Amino acid sequence: MQATFRLFHDFAGSAVESNGQLKVDEYLRVDGYTDIYAIGDCNNTKDIKLGYAATEQAKLLGKNFVCKATDKPETPWKEGQCLC
Repeated sequence: MQATFRLFHDFAGSAVESNGQLKVDEYLRVDGYTDIYAIGDCNNTKDIKLGYAATEQAKLLGKNFVCKATDKPETPWKEGQCLC
């Protein structure tokens, strides 16, 4: 955990919470960055930290990349969407 926290902190600075997770916005973008995203265990969403949540976040992110490339509106991640 310490090595991961240091790596994230060196990379993202204030976007890293004290528990080592990256702060993300509703589109899973890392706080302070426009084209860097975090899914799964490393982000600070309130979802379960299991592969299922990461998979669902990845699916949405893939769709949003297409939307972004074609100038269509992106869909936000619903906080707590994967609370099982």
